[in-house]
Amino acid sequence: MAAYRVDDYLFKLVLVGGCGVGKSNLLSRFAKNELNPESKTTIGVEFATRSI
Repeated sequence: MAAYRVDDYLFKLVLVGGCGVGKSNLLSRFAKNELNPESKTTIGVEFATRSI
């Protein structure tokens, strides 16, 4: 039987850009596979996680 090695990696990503360019939609698409073209402008900070 083969032995499997599991390596855990943690990546932290910071998205920076001008207002209204789609940072929150990009995050939502990556984390939840959802896209809302009619979303409101985010004021403040938004966090999301995804395990791969």
